[in-house]
Amino acid sequence: MNLNPLRIIKALSGPMTSKSGNVHDLGHSLGGADWRYYGGAGSFEWYKQNDYENAYPSIRVISQGFAAIEPYTMDKQGNAVASNLLNRLYTPNRQMSAYDFREALAVMSLIHRKVYIRVHHKGENINMDSITGFTFLEGVSEHIVDNHVEYWLPNAEKLTPAEVIVLKNINPYNLNDGFSPAFAARRWTRLDDLIADFQTGFFNNGAVPAGQFIVTAKTVTDYQDIVKGIKEHHQGAGRNNNVMFAHKPLGVDGKPMDAQIEWVPFNSQNKDMALKDLFEQANKKIDSTYGVPASLRGVNDANTFASVRVDELLFAKYTLNPFTLKIWQKFTHELNRITSGLGVAVTYELEMPQLADEEKVKAEAKQTDAQTVINLTQAGYTVESAVKYVEGGDIKVLEKIPSEDKKPEVVDDDRTSDTPDQPVDPTYKSPKNAKVVTKQLSARDIPDLYEGTGVNPDDLGCIMIDTEALEITSFVQDGEADLVNETDRHAHQMGAVAEIEPHITLLYGLLENGNTWKDKVDAVLDGWSMSKATIENVDFFETPDSYAVVAHIEKTTELVDGHERLTLLPHIQTFSEYRPHMTLAYIQKTADVDKWVKSLGDAYNGKTLKVTGINYGDPPTKGKSALPKAKALSPEDRATYESRLTVAIKERMSAQINAALELVSSKDVTPDRPVDLSEDDALAVELARVLLALVDHQGPIEHGANVELLFEAGIDTTGVSPFTLTNAQRLAYEAYLRKVATSYNAQTAERIRNILKTGREQGLSAADMRRQLKGLINEDWRINRLVVSEINAGGNTASLLDMQNVTKQTGARVQKLWEHIGPDAPCPLCVAMLSMPPIDVFEEYVQLGETIELPDGKQFTNDFMPIDGSRDPHPHGHCRQIYRVVKA
Repeated sequence: MNLNPLRIIKALSGPMTSKSGNVHDLGHSLGGADWRYYGGAGSFEWYKQNDYENAYPSIRVISQGFAAIEPYTMDKQGNAVASNLLNRLYTPNRQMSAYDFREALAVMSLIHRKVYIRVHHKGENINMDSITGFTFLEGVSEHIVDNHVEYWLPNAEKLTPAEVIVLKNINPYNLNDGFSPAFAARRWTRLDDLIADFQTGFFNNGAVPAGQFIVTAKTVTDYQDIVKGIKEHHQGAGRNNNVMFAHKPLGVDGKPMDAQIEWVPFNSQNKDMALKDLFEQANKKIDSTYGVPASLRGVNDANTFASVRVDELLFAKYTLNPFTLKIWQKFTHELNRITSGLGVAVTYELEMPQLADEEKVKAEAKQTDAQTVINLTQAGYTVESAVKYVEGGDIKVLEKIPSEDKKPEVVDDDRTSDTPDQPVDPTYKSPKNAKVVTKQLSARDIPDLYEGTGVNPDDLGCIMIDTEALEITSFVQDGEADLVNETDRHAHQMGAVAEIEPHITLLYGLLENGNTWKDKVDAVLDGWSMSKATIENVDFFETPDSYAVVAHIEKTTELVDGHERLTLLPHIQTFSEYRPHMTLAYIQKTADVDKWVKSLGDAYNGKTLKVTGINYGDPPTKGKSALPKAKALSPEDRATYESRLTVAIKERMSAQINAALELVSSKDVTPDRPVDLSEDDALAVELARVLLALVDHQGPIEHGANVELLFEAGIDTTGVSPFTLTNAQRLAYEAYLRKVATSYNAQTAERIRNILKTGREQGLSAADMRRQLKGLINEDWRINRLVVSEINAGGNTASLLDMQNVTKQTGARVQKLWEHIGPDAPCPLCVAMLSMPPIDVFEEYVQLGETIELPDGKQFTNDFMPIDGSRDPHPHGHCRQIYRVVKA
């Protein structure tokens, strides 16, 4: 279909006004705003024939590039998901295909101050599943009716913001008005028309130039004859190939006199008007306004393959990608506003063009990096440190492979007591059943590896296979005396284990007790069986306070299959490799471990054991799990998150300020050249990135405190899931952060507008205004207030949301109450909240829109967010909530 974004109903000859009732016309519409600025319906034709037509080459490139990018929907975990919203974007309405809709979306956004899209739906309420399509609205006028915005259509239908998506660019002089790039380009796109009009007028006149013939004649008759001859022989381009002669007489002195006919031109010649220079300047200005290089618009002067590739990259990176991101983020934001949360976001993938040299350099760099890693590992450095060196270039990160890692230890049937420095016999050949054992990496080798994760590596599920019992101490001289028999150790970690409960570990590391997940374990092991296992050789490993004498088990396909099946269940791997073994005994550090290895090796190396069944581990104990104790955010972690949040906020403020600096730097500072201050979504994304990471970090710690509270109150916490936010909780938190971002950016935008407005009024220089604008980034008090408040709120949010989830799982009834913990006096609002009785963890102290009486006689109306205790109402506040379990 041929798309004309300016097909507006001309019956609206201007903005609608009304003085009756409580109706106020906002004075603009899709078309209406332009008529207001340029004087009625006549200007509509001018607008149509110039702003769109003249900018069409640039608009075509952007809109077709945007339309070619196929969007998809993504959930909060970043996974592409199918959704009704995605279906509707690909079948928006009966008149438009998905490509048409996207092209229209881009064109309308480039031409109009505002774009109105109606959200069609079934049922009374709009949610993602009830949306049936989208249509563009034309001829819309906005009105405030009883303090509410309404959108009036030419057919007299009136719509509310609850069913209309409004997309707009930011106009700093009137935030509600919006702004169109077409207005910024108008002066230069109009210049093209003026040049064309000039040339068109010339040829419409038959290419007869404007000027005057001076005819010298003795009589009127002679003059008229000469004029007649000129007209007959030369009347513009249509009378070509005719020849006319003019007589130039000689004087008495024999010299030529003035000709009878002289031509005096009225207009300047093209070369004197420098039309080419003007045209090139117009192209540059249009390029900078729309961000579309001339080469992509079909202007091919002096282009080369390399220059066009550069133009394509710059266009994709700095024009098309930001434009696409802005539209789909605004589209998602508006739908979230209408539906109170979609649960998905509209996103896309844009492949950046690669320059030939860049591709070559990248390929060569990868090849060089790979060779560097190979060279370093061959030189004896660890692979991990070699990769870090390539990535960062810091030679200090290189680590040598420990000597025991370089040469594998050979353990054979006849383990000797030779000293380590004894020369190796070059003629020695290891026995046929010798086993090469390389050092294995264990989670215990990395202290505090699971700190803050909510995972206790000593309290994980273990699935084993039981075997026939083995005699142990009878084969070792004084074996009974060497055993570890402390009563406070777990039975699995003391004594002659293989005599009491012989087993081979299939998988250690399940995130739940094996008995709790017995049905799941049985499901993944369905069809698997193992009847026997073979001991390859006896060996030992060292624990902090003992030696563990073990039998390495032959790694058969059945064992590996059983292990791999169990890895389908949620688990962590505490060892870098699966090496099946059977623990024979735990002996004291004072015992002769070589004696044990040789004695038991002589007895069992090569022995085949009978497998008796599957062992699901010890049954779960009633009560709390081994969870981390609650603790405040450490100073180091707090500093890290505060730094990340500060950087994120300053980056978004810089984007706003840089836009303002561009305006100040312009020689044409007018209301038609606004600052784009639309950073709300970008700041909200950055806040969520940092603060959700904080919530995920602090959540397991708060979870441990919550479970402990319930356990101490006699609540059975068996089977309580680890800390996690539900999708609804995550969306609600992101919605809150979006409001925080909008509020903060509005303050920054207002500061920018005041500086620009005051600067113009006072006649400040551009340098002075730039200095003031740059100073905004140094308003640390604003940034620190936001950072400290939201870091505090992040931990409290993790605590409250987890407690809500825990109470749902356990059925416990928990209440919360407000508590003041600071040395200062609480504010009147907190005093009012401190006097409130305890409320359920799912209730709110002060609802959104609620007004309460304060102790100082004033009233407080909550107009921001429900106060549920997850955040202090004040920056740097010293209040928090505590929980208590209500017993039945």
